Amino acid sequence: QQVKGYGTKVMNLVKRQAVTENIEYFITYADNYAIGYFKKQGFSKSIAMPKNRYHGLIKDYDGGTIMECYIHPSIDYTRIPQMIEAQRQFILGRIRKVSLSDKKIYTPQPLNVTTVSLGRAVGVDANAVARAMAIPGVAEAGWTLADVMAASGSAQKDSDRQKNFLKSELLHILQKIKDQNFSWPFRE
Repeated sequence: QQVKGYGTKVMNLVKRQAVTENIEYFITYADNYAIGYFKKQGFSKSIAMPKNRYHGLIKDYDGGTIMECYIHPSIDYTRIPQMIEAQRQFILGRIRKVSLSDKKIYTPQPLNVTTVSLGRAVGVDANAVARAMAIPGVAEAGWTLADVMAASGSAQKDSDRQKNFLKSELLHILQKIKDQNFSWPFRE
């Protein structure tokens, strides 16, 4: 019954009970396959609890990682989704107060001959350049037509650079996975 959120609900109920009993930390040895679950539940590999408070009370074993979760006394762990939604609505309300993006529609400036001819010479969509320059604040920020054209022209190079970076990162991750003992069923 994984992925249905039962583990999270149970953990949040346990945390709520821990708050009522003035328990400050949870410490566990997480099985190496369960580290992801414990991270989602707020556990961390860095231990802030003084060692003398738990030393000798928790069994150390191979194939596990010690993890800790601080239990904040003022958080109702069973209401976290509602608290996050309330915070989200508050932030969106504050943004709406200062934002004009939903109240004002900017009409694009008409294309001039210089923009079109310069765009064709560089191989850039002149309409896109004109729209970019029509955005209020772009020219005021110091951008020139040549800057926008150069940025648009280098998009292909940036895309290639990003693809190469992604490929190298994925190959690096694949190698790390292959180096792990538990990956033996997936090796060729």
